[in-house]
Amino acid sequence: MLTKKATDSLAIIVPSWINRLKGIFLIPIILHALGLANYGVYVQIMTNVLVLTGVAQLALGQAVLRYGSSVEEHETERLREVFWSPILFCVALSAVLCGVLILAAPLLSRVFLQNGYVSVIAFAAPLVISESVGPLLQIYLNSRRRLKEAALFRFLKDILPYLSFTVLIYTERSLTPGIIAMTATSWLVVGVMWLRMGREVGPPCFRWSLVRNYLGFSWPFAALSVTEGNLASVPRFVVPYFLGPQSLGAFNIVYVLARFLASTNEPLTIYLNSHLPKLWDGGQRVRAAFILDRCEIYFLVVASCGVLLFSGAFGAVLEVGFPRIQQALGSHQTLLLTGLGIFGLLYGLNQLTWVAAKLEERPILILISSVVALGLDIPLTLLMTRHFGLPGTAVAQVLSVAAVQVLLRLALALRLSSGFVRSAVKTLAAATLVGWVLAAIPKASFLAIAVSSVAAVALFALLIYLSRVVTVGEISALVLRRAGSR
Repeated sequence: MLTKKATDSLAIIVPSWINRLKGIFLIPIILHALGLANYGVYVQIMTNVLVLTGVAQLALGQAVLRYGSSVEEHETERLREVFWSPILFCVALSAVLCGVLILAAPLLSRVFLQNGYVSVIAFAAPLVISESVGPLLQIYLNSRRRLKEAALFRFLKDILPYLSFTVLIYTERSLTPGIIAMTATSWLVVGVMWLRMGREVGPPCFRWSLVRNYLGFSWPFAALSVTEGNLASVPRFVVPYFLGPQSLGAFNIVYVLARFLASTNEPLTIYLNSHLPKLWDGGQRVRAAFILDRCEIYFLVVASCGVLLFSGAFGAVLEVGFPRIQQALGSHQTLLLTGLGIFGLLYGLNQLTWVAAKLEERPILILISSVVALGLDIPLTLLMTRHFGLPGTAVAQVLSVAAVQVLLRLALALRLSSGFVRSAVKTLAAATLVGWVLAAIPKASFLAIAVSSVAAVALFALLIYLSRVVTVGEISALVLRRAGSR
């Protein structure tokens, strides 16, 4: 039987991963309907929304989760204020930013999209409002410990607009109807949930002093959210500026996979965030450091396997099934795939290291690290993309996140344990050996790619087991309800 930690994690993680994978599985349909260049246009338009959404939210959800969870159900007036005040403030700010995006549409279209997409950007602008309010509704549900309802709402909010977009572009063969459908569906899902929750808490009210206090608490998280959002947006602005929308479309497919690779750390971050604070506050810091070290090893093993498949098999998938994407990626495809795979690995490792910063109550360090990453990423991506194309873009991402890992470890005085170093070397050796074997196997069909990939994963797992980097007993003690497990 699964432990409660494992089942709780799965309830949150599975819908999240489905939402992340939806874009990957539906990309062939989108490419067939729009073509690679128009897919790149769609990516750039949604990047504008992503950047402004981070600004509109100002991480108020962090404050709602921190302070709203302590409000009891019978305190109806306080619940009304906790629900309505942040949401109304977010609506007002996001509406202003929506107007800014509409006004900036001609400039954005001319600079990044080679003109002709002003109306499409304007149709996407209202997404700034719905995509800003939606997460606040979800976090309010989390603060009331309605976790399953929150997970279901997040799932529907993310997947239904994307599905409506896919259906409309497939039937109409045009980007504009798809964007309109996505915007309308997003507003519908968020609006229905907002009305439902609003009826529960009572009529609207607004208290500025509460919002001001929330902003005082959330500003480091808000700055972190903005810099993190911009970090993901930097290559999505730079690539179309220098190389055009078609190159952005090809690059984004690989970039989304790399970000998904980083998200495989979610079970570990949930476990660490729920388990380590009690140990840390109870004085068991050596034990907490050991658990963090082992979780980093777990992620390193999983991510290394992902990088192995990313660099060794995904290129063959493109060659067999998507030659236009392969052509757009250029002649240095292996370097691009490997670079973005390593980027995903290091980004996920940074998120685990942030757990240590939270334990030491140093949120400013997390903010500084993200600002450093953004400050490095912008000039590096501009320089490398201009002179070396997409492979240069990938290398710039790697250097940025690698610098953050070094900064975090120096600031937190986190020394690499001898056990971690040995395990990392064994994992790297296993991945390199299996990578050579995988590269040598002919892959002339999807069946051959699937068989060789399964064989590569099995061989990699066997080498990890034989070298005792991770043992089966160690994993089962965490995941399965066994004697002595917690």
